[in-house]
Amino acid sequence: MAPMNIIGFVLVAAIAAFLSFLRYLEFSIRRRQQKRLAELASLPCLRCGALFGAEAANAACEEGERRTAESIIDAKNRGVRLRVVMFRPVTCRRCGAIYMFRPDEGRLAHGTELA
Repeated sequence: MAPMNIIGFVLVAAIAAFLSFLRYLEFSIRRRQQKRLAELASLPCLRCGALFGAEAANAACEEGERRTAESIIDAKNRGVRLRVVMFRPVTCRRCGAIYMFRPDEGRLAHGTELA
C-alpha cells in the first residue's frame, strides 16, 4: 500500500508544480504587458513632442487586442493560418496624429512605415 501513497504524493506534487508554473507565467506576462504600457505612455509624439500618457496607452492596448481578435476570427473563417504580430494604434491627445506601436520591439512609427 505504501507505493500507492508515494505515487499519489508524486502526482499531487507534479500537479501543484504545474499550477505554480502557470501562475508564474501569468504573472510574468502581465508584468511584461504593464512594462510595455508604461514604455508607450512615456514615448513622445513624433510630430508635437507631447507624451502619450497612460490613458492613450491603455486605449491603444485595448484597440490592438480588439483588432488582433478580429483578424484571427476573420482568418479562421477564411481557413487561413495567421501569423499574429501585435500592433497598437495610438493617437496623440494634443495634435491627433496616429501612430502604430509594436510592443515586442518598442517601436513607434506611422502606420505606413511598419508595413
